[in-house]
Amino acid sequence: MYPSRIPRCSAGTIINYTREPHRRVDFTVPVDIVNDVELVEKAIAGALTANAHVLKKPEPSVGISALQEYTMVMFVRGYVVSRDYWLALPSIQKDVKQAMDKAGIPAGCDASGSSHPQRATDEPQSAAYGRFAPVNQAFAGLSCQITLKKLDVNHFCTVLTIY
Repeated sequence: MYPSRIPRCSAGTIINYTREPHRRVDFTVPVDIVNDVELVEKAIAGALTANAHVLKKPEPSVGISALQEYTMVMFVRGYVVSRDYWLALPSIQKDVKQAMDKAGIPAGCDASGSSHPQRATDEPQSAAYGRFAPVNQAFAGLSCQITLKKLDVNHFCTVLTIY
């Protein structure tokens, strides 16, 4: 048998965060780049404030962690009691998702600019939806319908019909 050893490193002190009284929940949320940043931050911050697991001090924080071609990646941070961490994390994520849905904030896109394939349907989407808002403005006064047509599991195309 080999004795248990911690590998040598020059990083310094190892901290066991599970022994600390409070622990930070930290995750990211991709949102469509056309969203109003302040609206997104307000929706996420409201979900954090309303969640019973999130401590009031230190205050939770929300902001942009990355800007990608079609997506803003938002960071979400809040402190919870360490023993509740694994109950708090999914609860907070669920509340953030529901707050974004309620505020009408579309999810982000993958690197190709396509929305997630599981969301693609043959049903018409609102012309004001996400990246299609400029299309709606360009055809003001005309009737149009935007449809996401599923081609296969990983691909779909956008069909714009103008009346």
